[in-house]
Amino acid sequence: MKKLGILIIMSLFSLQAFSGDSKFGFILGMSTGSPSISTEVKGNQYIITKNKINDFGFHMGVFGEVAFTTFFIQPEVLLSTLSNRYSIEKAGTTMVSTIKNDQSINAEIPVLMGIKVGPFKIQIGPQARFLLTNASQVFDYTGYESQFNEASFSLLQGLGLSFEKFQCNILYEWGISSITKNISFDNKISYIGLKANQAVFNVGFVF
Repeated sequence: MKKLGILIIMSLFSLQAFSGDSKFGFILGMSTGSPSISTEVKGNQYIITKNKINDFGFHMGVFGEVAFTTFFIQPEVLLSTLSNRYSIEKAGTTMVSTIKNDQSINAEIPVLMGIKVGPFKIQIGPQARFLLTNASQVFDYTGYESQFNEASFSLLQGLGLSFEKFQCNILYEWGISSITKNISFDNKISYIGLKANQAVFNVGFVF
């Protein structure tokens, strides 16, 4: 994955050097959404479900853009956070559920493409996400285990606005593959198909 990131960064510099209609810059933003979930996990003592409250994440990185008249391609290399909140209930009681956080740090490689109409952009493209680290408060519960996919994929689509050295984008990310493999309580394995369905907002600054 490190070699892939280096290759993409070198490619971005190549766009800057050899194409007269290219841009290279820095991008940062945030995302919000509630990842889709397929089921709940029931243990001997606790029940875990994905909380429906929207979660927030942040991202930053570099981008390159090469334009061919009205058509453009914009690859990016990003470092991002992805957060989830889970509701934990004690089985067989009516107690108010406890909210626990789960956060991961990821490397993301989106490749957007589309058309420009004046300052406006209509764009769509795939995104690969690679898990770097994961920390979860749910691990405080005895008997809880989880496995996450090292890589997941999604589709981005949305609109953008570009003015010389500044751009902003409003996108929606549709999760194609799941972030998680499985989650278990007390060796009772359940599949929670978390997919990153979220709105993405960011701004970019051209060097």
